Amino acid sequence: DSKVVVQQDRQLSLEDFTAGYLRNSRIINNYITVPVDFVFVLNPKYTTENNEKMLDNSKGNFRISAGVYGGVRYLSQSQILYKNFEDHKANYRENINGSVNNFLFGGKLSLGYGALNVFIKKDFTSIFNDNAKINNKYGIQIGLELLYINF
Repeated sequence: DSKVVVQQDRQLSLEDFTAGYLRNSRIINNYITVPVDFVFVLNPKYTTENNEKMLDNSKGNFRISAGVYGGVRYLSQSQILYKNFEDHKANYRENINGSVNNFLFGGKLSLGYGALNVFIKKDFTSIFNDNAKINNKYGIQIGLELLYINF
């Protein structure tokens, strides 16, 4: 869609792009988050170090984990990449204030084997507040996590 996020008087809305040929438009919200995860290992494999029995993460352990996270926003930006009518590339960035919630809270579920986790995260608080005229205000992420690296 050739829509971009426009901020006017601390209100966000989606509008058609008319300044050239739109390549990409996005909002980037940066949060400092703190996670709390509970991990259940289905087939634990152990090793002994310093006369203590410890879980050996280098072996193939199956894991299921669930957790919550909370965060504080430190920057929100609208970025627009486009070509103008003279066919020159342009990049426009604008800081967003007043339309994004300052705090974030959500949950996470993941399945893992060895060093890899497949996760899904869902925000319980909306990313945008009532000043944003955007339909979908809740974030969801699906991804792959690398848990550790052995050198």
